Amino acid sequence: MRYVVIILVMASLPVCAFGDGETWFMNTNHGEPFSFYFYEFDGSSLTYVDTVDCPDLGVNQSYGLTYSEERDTVFWSYATGSADSISELDIDFGTEITITVLNSFECPYAGEIRGLDFVDGENAISFTSDPDNMIYTCSADDGTYVSELPMGFSNPHPFGICYDDNGYPHLNEYNGGYIYWYDGADWNEYVNPSSNKGSGMDFYDGYVWETYWTDGAYRFLPDGTGAVLYETPEVEAQLSGLTVFTQSGGDTVIEPTSMGTIKATYR
Repeated sequence: MRYVVIILVMASLPVCAFGDGETWFMNTNHGEPFSFYFYEFDGSSLTYVDTVDCPDLGVNQSYGLTYSEERDTVFWSYATGSADSISELDIDFGTEITITVLNSFECPYAGEIRGLDFVDGENAISFTSDPDNMIYTCSADDGTYVSELPMGFSNPHPFGICYDDNGYPHLNEYNGGYIYWYDGADWNEYVNPSSNKGSGMDFYDGYVWETYWTDGAYRFLPDGTGAVLYETPEVEAQLSGLTVFTQSGGDTVIEPTSMGTIKATYR
């Protein structure tokens, strides 16, 4: 059986168990308290699991998340007051689950770093930058500039980004109610189920996932149809970054621990 677990950024709950091949949905909240929220998804509903504080890196705003299957790590973007940064997080699913900061870097050529998506096969990360109206792609090792794609639509205020199965980027923006996507030649648009309240995005198993204000996350087809809202009432702050990935192994028991750490036992 496959499960999707949502990890949002904000406190701790009772022990929960999961089966083989659970899919983790990892999410952040925009402001304090900065935490990761965990949910499992069974194909039709979400079940809350746990909340864990983010690593203490002097964060004053939390932005994007993306999982790299190639590296088996999660990248997280955030602001510290002096600059926007990206940190690579190792989530260890051994006899216990721990989250460790492996590396952190800045991208000084970009006005800001908001939503993230890992570029498969290129060891690179794409991210949105509102002041520049740009999608930048950087090295996943150190943030070195790789390329850029101007946003070819009016009044862009982008946040989330995800690439679909064709490798086309989809962006939301908080100045209107549309998602914009680029087919390699032209920019196109469709109505955003989250209207102008969407933030973090990811593409998984044929669907776009998108956080929706403080209410939860939408899952919908990459034309905006078939939208379903999965509520996350445990989260009381505005949601931000989002990523979805599958973890295989034995049954996992999640339990709350100290800041930045998630412990689990395989059975």
